Amino acid sequence: MRSAFLLRGFFVALAMGCAMSEATAPLLMSFGRVASEPDQLAVMLYLSAGRCAEAQGREHELAVLVALYEKK
Repeated sequence: MRSAFLLRGFFVALAMGCAMSEATAPLLMSFGRVASEPDQLAVMLYLSAGRCAEAQGREHELAVLVALYEKK
């Protein structure tokens, strides 16, 4: 029971991290107009956001495959 709770907390934290990366990257890049470009940090945020988008796409693809299998 405890492992299920911990695993659920992990996925909630992962979703929060994805949302933070997607929301913070454009904000961070806007600071390049008044200071030096935050390129290294921006690369990490965009990589994180891209990985999250890839995982969401994979989940949607699996849902489609399940729906097709159940229609048999």
